[in-house]
Amino acid sequence: MKIETLISGLSFTECPRWHNGRLWFSDFYTQRVYSVDDAGTLRTELQLDDQPAGLGWATNGDLRVVSQTNKQLLGYNTSTVYPVADLSALAGGNCNDMVVDSDGGAYIGNFGFDILSAHAQPAPATLIYVAPSGEVSAAAELMQFPNGAVILEAEKNNPNKTLVVAETLAHCLTAFTIASDGSLFDRRIWADLDAITPDGIAADPDGGIWVATVSNQLIKVLEGGEIVDKIAFDQTVIACAVADDGSLYVCTTAHLTPDECLENLSARIERVIF
Repeated sequence: MKIETLISGLSFTECPRWHNGRLWFSDFYTQRVYSVDDAGTLRTELQLDDQPAGLGWATNGDLRVVSQTNKQLLGYNTSTVYPVADLSALAGGNCNDMVVDSDGGAYIGNFGFDILSAHAQPAPATLIYVAPSGEVSAAAELMQFPNGAVILEAEKNNPNKTLVVAETLAHCLTAFTIASDGSLFDRRIWADLDAITPDGIAADPDGGIWVATVSNQLIKVLEGGEIVDKIAFDQTVIACAVADDGSLYVCTTAHLTPDECLENLSARIERVIF
């Protein structure tokens, strides 16, 4: 295993997704969506007037991006940014990560409360579903900071797809079965992580889920909670994504507050090659 820094000097890298041979990710405090190839060639894909968060793609190929503090889901067709859905009625805090299914439906988390306020008390959040038509609904209630999410494909013993969401403040990965209309049922604990705080997650093609732990470790966990691998970094691990060739890309940072992030620009994209 080899760990290499692919890109450095960024503000706060988050929500990475592998798409068409490039790693796409949001850089919160420069308000940009970037992509980078495996040679380290960085490209600005989009500049917003808000912090971008979760990324995905509609069935027509348009980018979907969560506008964090404006609480919107936006579309981008390489020339025009346009609104897809207003999330504000269901988002109790800033919106964050997202996963988009093969039908174009999006599952979007939010903090549930103002996490940057010194006096704010943690509060449950609603996981939001935006249908391909743009209709907004509550996919799941009373979640404890729904964060990174992945969709596991149907298997022989389970003909339905499974949504797995990292509940950051509940220290677990929570699973749902996805119905044909995008609604969720059969809520269950996929992995109890005890004291570990999960942020971004990524499904491993060989089985299991990689979990960024908001510490210096990335872990791989199986359904049921068994940790089968750990990778240590010299910065805090925020999120991760797996490329088509199995390479693992990791968002890391030395600083967590907005002012520190912009002042120090310590955020990186790191690559783990097995």
